[in-house]
Amino acid sequence: MKDEYCGYDTEDVHSEQELDEVICEICGTIQPATNKFCTHCGEDFKKGIIKEKNKGDRKNSNNLLVFIILVIIIAVIMVGFSVLHNILDENERRNKEKISIEIPEISMPEISIPDIEIPEIEVSDIEVPEIDFSENPVEDDENVGVYPRGEYVVGEDIPAGEYLLYSDDLGSNVPDGFDEAYASLSDDEEEIFGSWFESSRYVKLEVGQYLDLAWCSAYDTSMHTIENNPFEHSGMFKVGVDVEAGTYKVKTIDDSDMYFYYVHDSLEDFDDDAMYEFFRENYTEEKIVTLENGQYLELFHCVLEK
Repeated sequence: MKDEYCGYDTEDVHSEQELDEVICEICGTIQPATNKFCTHCGEDFKKGIIKEKNKGDRKNSNNLLVFIILVIIIAVIMVGFSVLHNILDENERRNKEKISIEIPEISMPEISIPDIEIPEIEVSDIEVPEIDFSENPVEDDENVGVYPRGEYVVGEDIPAGEYLLYSDDLGSNVPDGFDEAYASLSDDEEEIFGSWFESSRYVKLEVGQYLDLAWCSAYDTSMHTIENNPFEHSGMFKVGVDVEAGTYKVKTIDDSDMYFYYVHDSLEDFDDDAMYEFFRENYTEEKIVTLENGQYLELFHCVLEK
């Protein structure tokens, strides 16, 4: 707080301290304290503010002292950080030395295993129990898919599918005046076929039909391949299985005029009337037949000739 004592600080006036010089704050000129006006800029000390020179020196001295103390404190702090850093480095070095300690190799003593003698066992000393297969007989693979003469319900006694009916070659047991085997197939409404045949005949069975076999057996063609040779005997033959596709000559077995052939495109097109009509129209001509894979050739009292 300033009062109007010719530019003097209030505290200096009240302290009754006599001042020799003052500083003009306008131009900074140091001059006698008795001046009422600045000798340099002419400022009226009553209106302006002046500073005591000695007081400014004291303030500068205080500032210097504070600066020195701050420098000392900063130096102490830096020294402290340096010492702490060295301590940490030393601890890290010691830890690394502990980790790098080598573990001495431990040698395991050799253990010798004594030889063990295994006693010899004679097979004759082992009793093998006898197994009775009478209750559960092992089915012969050769008989699987083979159905001997008898009556069958398709889907119950015999699976549906394609079968080759083949003569049992019973010779004199076949009634006189008949061919080698007999079979019939029917459903609930009518007989599909029923006739004697020589050696072999193919048939396709469907669920619900009835099959009757006499002097022959049925072989599942998906499981069995029977030797069925059209160059040696009459019967029915599948082209591509029993005989290769091609053109062949048909010849009688015993020089009889009563012989014929017929080609079925499938097992569903059996028509006895059409077969015999074909025979009546062609029996006087030379028998030449051309076969394609998948067809069925029926020979009656005749064979093929290459």
